[in-house]
Amino acid sequence: MTRFPRLLDVVFPEDPRRVRLFLAVLVLLHAALLLHTAWRKTATVDEVAHLPAGITYWQTGTFAVYHHNPPLVKLLAALPVLAAGGTVDYSKSWARSRERGLPVSQWNLGWEFMYANAPRYRTLYFLGRLVPITLSCIGLLLVGALAWRIAGPRAAVPAAWLWCFSPNVLAHGCLITTDVPAAVMAVATVLGAIRWAETGRWRHLVWLGVLLGLAQLTKFSLLLLFLVVPVVIPFANPSALWRSVRQFPIACLVAVAVINAGYFFEGTGKRLGDFTFLSDLLTVPRVTAPAAGEVPPGHPWAFVLETRVNRFRETILGALPVPLPEHYLLGFDEQRLEAEGIPGPDGRLHGYPVYLCGELRDHGWWYYYLVALGLKLPLGSLGLLLGWCVAVAMARTTFDRLQFLPLCVAALFLGIMSLATDINLGLRYVLPAVPFLFVLMASVATVSSRLPLRALVALAFVWNALAVARIHPHYLAYFNELAGGATQGHRYLIDSNIDWGQDLYELAEWLEQNRPGQPVGLAYFGNVDPAILKELGFHISYYLAPPRTPEDLQLVVVAPDSPLRSFLLQWATQNGAELSRWQEENPGRSPFDMPSLKRAILKELAVPEPATPGLYAVSVNFLRRLPFRLRDQQSNIWDFARHPDGTRGDPYSYFLEHEPIARIGYSIYVFEIR
Repeated sequence: MTRFPRLLDVVFPEDPRRVRLFLAVLVLLHAALLLHTAWRKTATVDEVAHLPAGITYWQTGTFAVYHHNPPLVKLLAALPVLAAGGTVDYSKSWARSRERGLPVSQWNLGWEFMYANAPRYRTLYFLGRLVPITLSCIGLLLVGALAWRIAGPRAAVPAAWLWCFSPNVLAHGCLITTDVPAAVMAVATVLGAIRWAETGRWRHLVWLGVLLGLAQLTKFSLLLLFLVVPVVIPFANPSALWRSVRQFPIACLVAVAVINAGYFFEGTGKRLGDFTFLSDLLTVPRVTAPAAGEVPPGHPWAFVLETRVNRFRETILGALPVPLPEHYLLGFDEQRLEAEGIPGPDGRLHGYPVYLCGELRDHGWWYYYLVALGLKLPLGSLGLLLGWCVAVAMARTTFDRLQFLPLCVAALFLGIMSLATDINLGLRYVLPAVPFLFVLMASVATVSSRLPLRALVALAFVWNALAVARIHPHYLAYFNELAGGATQGHRYLIDSNIDWGQDLYELAEWLEQNRPGQPVGLAYFGNVDPAILKELGFHISYYLAPPRTPEDLQLVVVAPDSPLRSFLLQWATQNGAELSRWQEENPGRSPFDMPSLKRAILKELAVPEPATPGLYAVSVNFLRRLPFRLRDQQSNIWDFARHPDGTRGDPYSYFLEHEPIARIGYSIYVFEIR
């Protein structure tokens, strides 16, 4: 026992050479966990569009597709896929949209990429995921470096340990999305700001500008870094305040140059009044109707464009050239529109459906991210954070000014994301705050020399590693013991917190091993069409899982080669008078809303009645009533029906009345009704 007080000194050393050795080992462990997860998991909802969009940037030189997010991660992820011969088909939705003057749908392009590359779809996404995996490994080193700079070399390894064994970092660190890369860029920028504040050298100022620019090319929420950097200066070097006031604008100019270079200078200098904006921030209500051809028929934002107009169009500012790329500004505008809520024909603002603790609604909660952190951070991490607070409150050690910097940065990110946005879709939106919390937690390992406290600290770090070992590779679905673990997490949080369409391959493997040849009724939340499983070497038979009532689902897209097309033509010929009468009585509604037609379609697809004996696999999001598109066995696309009173259908929550026989990755529940 007398040797135990030195255990943390051995595991989390102070000697620089041993620190670097331990960091190298953690990088290898982290990479191994991410690589295995990247192969096992299906392309998530957003990834389906991110990768092909990145390919179009290189091949066409335009960033028009999916400018909803900045392009850096998509550009980088596309490189290994291009080298492997991944192809985008420009003859379909791309050509049709360009001919009609409409924006190209990133989802249509993503699905066409999926079908064109179906036999190697899994391999191509694995190659693309090598980029975020590399960035996550760099993030581990940067978090260690930040902890070293703030709390000393002994804090470097524990901070890197927390990154390495963070279920939330591992969940998103292998996905072609912007969340973990944004966290990496936030840490890099803060490190750059500290270095510049301490030295005042011009090369460090330029490097800070480059980092700020790369951050803006990663995620729009990192605009917050322009507020964070001025906060860093008084912590790092109070005497540099006046210098920062004079010189920081130069770093901002460098950042603008990097942003333009990242977009290949496309649309830089376009007049402010010539932009077609959507958000309330950048538009005003129209006084006159739009000119002929100003709103192309079929435009996805037609209602907004018909009622609002660029607020700068008729002002002096409208003639000013914008020193930013066109699609950077348009992407920011779309993000702002979603944060405000999208105006609908009924005059109301409609946001994304969001869920917390059993309640599903179209606007968020200010405390959502605090609850998410409390339920999805391992208890070891929460204990270390509490230990840091206790150490400060009891003044048992001396904390210098710089050691409070991570708390201020994390609080700034969490506060603004909680109070200034309303998109509560997952913890991933506040991941840039998490590494700064890791630095706080790591400093606890350097605080106390007492045996009981050091034992608790050691237990906290071990707890995180055990949490990862228990959940691997299903990190997206991780919930701590306060939530009841991964099996109970859906009671509190859904969407990308647990079910982002990542477990289709896992389901196919389970069916082959446990129910070979048995057909399964499938309701899968995701953008990957289960039909490509056959081309990937899986042998499963599936059909559309039965909804509670036919009125709860609506057919929205009939696949081009679906046998359902000929059936619909035949049905319309035989029931034309009834269909015409129904449309006259229900103007503005889709023909697929017609009850008799809907029942005929479900019968044609051989969809059984609810509770018919059989095997069924249903995504957790659908069990919790989250609306999203899904596909039947002919690749036709369905959605939760929107009823005339504005409510959405609830087709699959009735499965919760049954006990699942398996939980696939904790995101797809398998039921066997006898």
